[in-house]
This record gives sequence, structure tokens and C-alpha cells, in this order.
Amino acid sequence: MFFLQSNGFFQIENKNTKSGLMFVKIEGHIVRAIQQKDIKGFLIRFCEENYLPNEILELVLNTTRLSEAVLQGLKPIELNFTDYELDAQYLFFTNKVWKVTKNEIAESIPESSVRYVWEDEVIDHKVRKSDDFFEIKVDMPRNIYDISIYNTQSKYFKYLINASRIYWRKELETALSKLSKEKQEEYKKNNQFSIDGDLLTEDEIYEQKMHLINKIYAIGYLLHRYKTPSKAWAVYATDNILGEEGENNGRSGKSFGYKVLRHLMKSITLSGRNKKLTDNSHLYDRVTEHTDLILIDDADPYLDYKFFFDSITGELVVNPKNNQSYEIPFERSPKFCFTSNHALPNPDPSLTARILYTVYADYYHEKTENNDYLETRKIRDDFGKDLFGPEYTEEEWNADLNFFAQCIRFYLSVSSSLKIDPPMLNVNRRSLMAEMGQAFKDWADAYFDIHGGNTDKMITKEEALNDFMQMTNVKKWSTTKFTKALKAYCKFNNYNFNPKEFQNSQGRISKKIDGTTKEMIYIQVTNMSDFVEFEDENPNENQVHELPF
Repeated sequence: MFFLQSNGFFQIENKNTKSGLMFVKIEGHIVRAIQQKDIKGFLIRFCEENYLPNEILELVLNTTRLSEAVLQGLKPIELNFTDYELDAQYLFFTNKVWKVTKNEIAESIPESSVRYVWEDEVIDHKVRKSDDFFEIKVDMPRNIYDISIYNTQSKYFKYLINASRIYWRKELETALSKLSKEKQEEYKKNNQFSIDGDLLTEDEIYEQKMHLINKIYAIGYLLHRYKTPSKAWAVYATDNILGEEGENNGRSGKSFGYKVLRHLMKSITLSGRNKKLTDNSHLYDRVTEHTDLILIDDADPYLDYKFFFDSITGELVVNPKNNQSYEIPFERSPKFCFTSNHALPNPDPSLTARILYTVYADYYHEKTENNDYLETRKIRDDFGKDLFGPEYTEEEWNADLNFFAQCIRFYLSVSSSLKIDPPMLNVNRRSLMAEMGQAFKDWADAYFDIHGGNTDKMITKEEALNDFMQMTNVKKWSTTKFTKALKAYCKFNNYNFNPKEFQNSQGRISKKIDGTTKEMIYIQVTNMSDFVEFEDENPNENQVHELPF
């Protein structure tokens, strides 16, 4: 045991195992999880490499003193794997250790590190620092962000730019078609990875830039392992394109954008398509205190997001199979990320407060019989190779790793009280679509057609609800659910639901009809001077940015 411990073999705590411990080998600051067979293999190699007598080798090969039960006698030790601080994040590479702060990326040699790191968290690439790829500033009086892009050596950065081009069809199809063939080719070549093409308006450019800045912020947030209750968020990646409820608008590259983070941190992925995901009592059985990220990919539209509330903002309960459950404290529990082709259903304030949205353009898309795309465009088409795949060169890895570090640096530069959301217009509209449902919207489009006679006047809620259920064959809708759908429909169309001048002290409209008091509804589509239009809320309003990045 003394010999093994002198060569770095110990046990550390692992509550996911029956014994509560696991074997590790420590070499300098790097820690590797091992099995009993690895310890015996080390001794065999030691005998062979040092040309020890065959009798000793045979003793090692045949001894019963290297069983797992006996090796439980190895000394248990405590190691601090904390690779973050309130204002810093450490990244470990083959040749360097980077300490990322809001002001700089400081590097040192691994041999000088006093922080322990798991072997599989050492990024297996040699890095050298690059100049800044971008700069993000804020106009303090108006609280408007702007990004200047200095170079796009990072292919991942290029992918993020294109994934933020929500006006690509207007730019590359409608406006571009008005140019000569020669000018079209020149424009496409010069703007293959451009967020601010000349064919876009200032407002369109600003909106695209905000989508890009938001993604950079979200990536920096996930890569900074430090957790604080004031920023207890789950990143929620969804599509910008509006579609009918239940329509799958995927293939935009959002899953790829977050799966690549596994190259920089310990993460596990759960299938969001599994409708019984939250019924699994051992859902987190692969999670330990060393897990940094839980990615729930391709979430089903009916996933019970409230199931994850406590785990996002508090302790995370792990229930390993064949073992006792235990809690991971909030500050050591992993962050969450969801990707979904669908809007969040019923995004109430408690849910919204836990979400950091990111919105992906349909620049990358799949042409099918059911859409009007002119072609299929995949991420690989832009680069001629799979990003982070076997064909990736060390130069390409270096550029992307620098970009990730610069994302962390930007995130750390933003005031601790802020959350940089994307432009939320289509996010809100998709949520309203999900809240009312496609059947209701189709019915309401006909029932409340401005020329149909049911707008700008009082009608009984009971009459409207009965017509809805009769026309759609939808059953068992309560008046409460029907009212929520009506409100969502009015917000979606910028209509005014139940103008205040008609409401009673309970906020309802009542009227006596044939001697019976009935609850009424009033959908106002004209003379709406008192109505505040439903529009994109400025996510940066009243925000303060302490130091520009």
C-alpha cells in the first residue's frame, strides 16, 4: 500500500458507488479515475520495465492481495477540483493553463498549477493565445450593445454568426435577386460569414448582432462553472422561425452549438424526446459533483419543465441505481441547457426567471416537401468538413479554443446583475402559439375575422366557447383555459381583450341577457388608442454595463 500510494494511487469520495469511494491515480495536478485492474497492470508493467526477477512478476500475477476488497485499504484523500472563482475560470490544456478574467487571459505552465483537474478535463490540444476576435461595447446612455468583429479565424464563431442571421432570406434571396449575377456572386463571397451585410437595414443588423451577442454571453455563462443564486438559469435554445403548433422546425444547428462544449467540460446528455424522462427516478444516476453541464437535447413540447426547477435553482438530488440517494449542493451542481424545436408552453414568471434564451435562425435548414426552402444547407456545407471532427487541424482547434475563452471573458465583463436576452419578439409569439394551440388559432382566425361580426362588440363567453368546441371537436375545455387562449390570441394579433372601460371591479365584463347575468368577451380591433401594442421588449432597457469588453 505504501508503494502504491508513493506512486500516486489513492481513493477519493464517490457517492455513486456502493463503497462511497473510487480509485484514482494522481500525476502532478492531473487525476485519473481507475479500476482495480489498472492498479494490477501498473505493478506488472513496473516489474517488466525494471527487469525484476520472474519470481516477483509471478507473485504479482498470482497474488490475491490485489483484489478490489484488499485495495480498499488504499488511503482516502480529499482533493480540491475547483477550477473557477467568482471572477475567473481556469482552462487546462496539454501545454498551458489559462486563467480567464474579464480583463485578460493569463497563461502558465501546467507544472506550476496548484489546482487538481481530471484527466478527461485536460483539453488534449496545445494552445497559443490569439488576438481578440471581437469586441462588444455598450452605449451607456441608451444601453445599446454593439459588436465589432476583427477576424473570423474560429470556424465555430463563423457558425454562430450564420446561426444568428435571422434575416438571411431577405438578404440572400429577396434583396440579392435584384442584383446582377456578377454582383450576386461577389456579395455572397464577401458576406458568407457576415452579420451586417449591406443589403440589410440598420434595425435588421442590430437585431442580428443582438442574437450573436446573446449566444456569446450564453456560452460564456455555461463555461464559467461558478454558480450564484442571482444567475441560476438554464439556457434554452429554440428556433426563431414561426410555425404551426407541433410543426418541427429543427435542423438549425442549435444542438451542435452546445454539444461541442463537452470538449471543454464534463457533461451528460439526456434525450428530451423521451416523454417519460421525468418519470425516471434514476434520471441523474450519471451525475456527480464533478459534472459541469446537463444537456437535455431536443426537448419534447410537453416536457415537464417545472420538474427541473428545484435542480436549476437549488440542490440536485442524485439517486444512483443500487445505491443511496444524496444531494449535490447548489454551488457544486451542474448547470442546465435545453434545446428544443418548440416554444416553452405557458412561460409563467417563475419559469421565465429561470431561463436564459438563445434563438437560432433557420440559416441552416432542411428542404422538404412541406416547406419552401430552395435548398438544404448544413453546417458542413459552409466549411467542407465537420467542425471538431477527425479532419480538424490544430490551427482550427486553437482558433476555436481561443474563441471559447473570449466568450468567458465577455461574460465575466458584464455586470453581475444583468442577463443579456436575445430579441424576444418571435420567442414570445411562438410561446403564445403554444399557449393557444393550433386548433384554437384556426378557429379564432375565422370566428374573430374583422369582417365576421364578432369583433368590436360584446358576445357571451359561453356562446363563443360552445362554438369553439363544436367546430373543432375539442372537448373538456374549461372557461379558464378558454380565457387564457383568448388572451394569448389577442396578444398575438395586437388586439385588445376586454377593454378596461367595460370591465367591472373584478376585471370582467358582465351583462344581463333575458334576466340572466352572463360573462361577456369583447375583442377590440379598432379604436385602440388605450391599447399598448404587443411588441418586442428591449431586453437591454434600464441595464447598466460596468466595463465594455
